[in-house]
Amino acid sequence: MIFRFTNIFILFLALNLLSCANEKVDYAKASIYNRLGKLYLEYGSQKDAVDFFNKTIETKSDFADAYYNLGSIYISMDSVNQALFYLNKTVEIDSNHIDSYFKLGKIYQNYLDDLEKSVQSFNEVIQINPNFAEAYNAIGYAYFDKKFYEKAEEYYAKALKIKPDYAYGFNNLGEVNLKLGRPQKAIDFFKKAFTLDPNLIVAYNNLGKVYQSQMKWGEALIHHQYALSLDTNYYHATFEIANANFGDGNIKEAKKYYKKTIKLNPKFDMAFTRLGMCYVKTFRIKSKILEEAVRLHKQAIKLNPKNFEAYKNLGLTYLKKGDEELALNSFQKAINVKEDYAIPYYQIGIIFKDRRNFHKAIEYLEKSVYYDPDYAPSYEALGVSYKEIGKSTKAIEYFNLYQKAANITPGNFKH
Repeated sequence: MIFRFTNIFILFLALNLLSCANEKVDYAKASIYNRLGKLYLEYGSQKDAVDFFNKTIETKSDFADAYYNLGSIYISMDSVNQALFYLNKTVEIDSNHIDSYFKLGKIYQNYLDDLEKSVQSFNEVIQINPNFAEAYNAIGYAYFDKKFYEKAEEYYAKALKIKPDYAYGFNNLGEVNLKLGRPQKAIDFFKKAFTLDPNLIVAYNNLGKVYQSQMKWGEALIHHQYALSLDTNYYHATFEIANANFGDGNIKEAKKYYKKTIKLNPKFDMAFTRLGMCYVKTFRIKSKILEEAVRLHKQAIKLNPKNFEAYKNLGLTYLKKGDEELALNSFQKAINVKEDYAIPYYQIGIIFKDRRNFHKAIEYLEKSVYYDPDYAPSYEALGVSYKEIGKSTKAIEYFNLYQKAANITPGNFKH
């Protein structure tokens, strides 16, 4: 503490000595103000830091680093417009300010959902330093986030070409290969990632997710538990432990870990709706259990109004309660959020089939198989619906497709 205040005292003393005004003195004063801002930021006094960075700019209006420091502070405060202003001002003064371009890319990606500007900013980084592996990786992630998986793979590979020991790069390649339906390649990349960095928690957790996709619940749990052992507050691991237990039919353990996830991160919407489905799974006669499930799904939606899975799960819960109209409304909301989400179309189709409104059922069931050609139950329901309206040829066609799809996706386990 004494050392900190000694540094600040020395800088203030230097300011007093710089009494005359000329360009060199102004630059020296601005440098001291900027350094004071950094010290106060380092010591946790953000307000004082902002004041000194502003004094830097008042003293020397083209002092790029002060604008950058202010931009960084406003990012930490989620003040996006102010962060953009100061970071753009930085690169206007210093067109080679690589860190500003990188942070601009992150803002466009994480806050403004602007793929084009995000990639453009990261490319500015690469223009300045073609060997900046993290910029290629960031472009890869920007494409991954928008589901352009082949483009993501291309840029992840470029990052690794520059930095062959980049553990996180191998983890990212694993994630994109899992999305592209190459589980064995994904496994190899995740293993390579934690071989390079034995403490890379996310790689162990992701490897567990591959085993979940293969319904190898025991192997999945081993890797999720190991990830959790590296950091007992890593809520992504507790969430995946819950998912693996849910998939394996161990609802009691799933509930325990979904609750633990919520305790670690009360804003994690997916944990609420998955916990709600645990209550639905254990429902027998007690209606209060289903009311709790409804409450959990609604809490998930409150935290994230775009949580299409929560709307779907809410619909399933209303079906269990016998509230068909509320179920229909929830399934439709899931579709409104995610138009290509096959399961709500299937559920709406089943409701109309059970009401013997077969033409309406067919309309929704055909959308279901359009968006997920491997979802076997939709083909079976289509076969039944076409049979009921007297279209035997169509019925046989869909029953055959049902048998084929059932072989493609044994068990058809879907959250």
